[in-house]
Amino acid sequence: MRLLQVLIWTLFCNTLLAEEARDIAKKMIEREDGKSSYSKITLLSCDMDTQSGKKKCLSKPRKKRFEEFSKDLGEKLKDTTSVMILISPAYEKGVGFLQRDFDQAGKDSEQWLYLPALKKLKLIVSEGGDNRPKTGSLFESEIAYEDIENVHLSDFSYKLIKEGKVGSRNVWVIDSFPSNSYAPKTSYGRNRFWVDKASYIPLKSEHYNRQNTLVKTFHNRKLKKISGIWDAQQTIVVNHARGRMSLLKREARTFNITLADKMLETRILTDKEFREDAMNRIRSE
Repeated sequence: MRLLQVLIWTLFCNTLLAEEARDIAKKMIEREDGKSSYSKITLLSCDMDTQSGKKKCLSKPRKKRFEEFSKDLGEKLKDTTSVMILISPAYEKGVGFLQRDFDQAGKDSEQWLYLPALKKLKLIVSEGGDNRPKTGSLFESEIAYEDIENVHLSDFSYKLIKEGKVGSRNVWVIDSFPSNSYAPKTSYGRNRFWVDKASYIPLKSEHYNRQNTLVKTFHNRKLKKISGIWDAQQTIVVNHARGRMSLLKREARTFNITLADKMLETRILTDKEFREDAMNRIRSE
């Protein structure tokens, strides 16, 4: 009888922890990030080594700079379209990326890449067909296309591991596990997040493959409030599998800017004159 009581109590506690973890994950996914935004970003990527416990570049990092803007769309402003345009190096200027994220559960993000040298606009699809991970990388960085796709709460189950600190900030540590339906679409079998209690930004996340080997670690650093919205000014991505890392530094960040819906169509990638006029309008705000 006592064993049965212990089992029931354990199940009850695990259920409560799962519900709390799901609530934390929901607030992390749905945290306030404005109705629109503009950023200017420097992207550095390099081969890495570990020296005295710290990751270091083995050589001068490859440097790229791009501008990004996004806007919430749809009837309830729950869908989002974002655009990224490379501005340097000169030989890659105009390379563009457009992503449409959808609030509807089960509806995958739509991603487009434009290569001006080839005058080629292509829809990014999973290698090997549908229901497979998108393994290509954003602007040749350690950020995979699947890393920036919209995440639906129902795609995962959650578990609260503990509470703790990252530096001086208080965090929850939660694990997420892909559902049976979502598992074929992701390279990761488990994800662990250190979620900041004040901002709901994951200060750190670890991503493991199906063999439970650590593949990537993300660090969000230099949190700052801009127009009342919490934002990370730096993101470091460590690719343990490839021995490489990337650093995103946000040099400028503005929220709730005016963006016409027509600026969120693929024409913004392919029409240089239209794009420059649109970007000049954004920069002047």
